[in-house]
Amino acid sequence: MKPDYRKIKTIEEIDLALRANKKKIDKKADLLKRKFDKAQDFYSPSTLITEGVRNVTTSLPFYGIILTLMRRIRRLQKK
Repeated sequence: MKPDYRKIKTIEEIDLALRANKKKIDKKADLLKRKFDKAQDFYSPSTLITEGVRNVTTSLPFYGIILTLMRRIRRLQKK
């Protein structure tokens, strides 16, 4: 339930409302900081490089390339 600020008549009521708002703001700031820290941990340079390599390796046929290299090496060894 939202407080009705129109009914505030005394300084004490203002102080209570201000403290309640400050608590809400502090809780949201803490939540935002935790989310930012998690995002910062996830998007570290090593993670970005790993994800980039993973995306490249899924788009290239590495098994075919490796198989071709192995066949060529075997041919060179037989000669």
